[in-house]
Amino acid sequence: MKNYSTGFALAIGLLVLVGCAPMSPAPTTRSEPLPPISQPPPEPKVQPPAPPRRVPGAIQPDEVQEQSAQSPASSLLAQGWRQHSGGHYDAALGIAERAQRIDPRNPEVYLLMASAQLALYRNEVAEQLVRRGLSLSQSGTAVNRQLQALLGQITAGR
Repeated sequence: MKNYSTGFALAIGLLVLVGCAPMSPAPTTRSEPLPPISQPPPEPKVQPPAPPRRVPGAIQPDEVQEQSAQSPASSLLAQGWRQHSGGHYDAALGIAERAQRIDPRNPEVYLLMASAQLALYRNEVAEQLVRRGLSLSQSGTAVNRQLQALLGQITAGR
């Protein structure tokens, strides 16, 4: 029996020594760099946006662009008018509010906001916005005329 216990102790000792021995890292291979792309990806074709439909008596963005052409918010206003023309008044209002944060003294911002509010049957809010826009607009400009016309629509609807 002594033979078995000595052999067993030797086997355990050998396993412990092998388990504690440092292992060499696995060999790594160098990968070659990817070849350069020979052709640039094709540019996507962008179609021009469809012109907004004309609704009789509705405020049209082309009628008020003379004052906002150089405004930093003009692209937002153009996008807002497109939403408004498409009947998406909440979206137009959200875009106009962003334009208001950029350019709070632009009367066209208030024209768009008031027009969207009026379309959503919020006449009191629309009237306040029209009056604010009138206080910022210059007399005789297209924006001023549109704001006055909108105020006339609001007061006639009472």
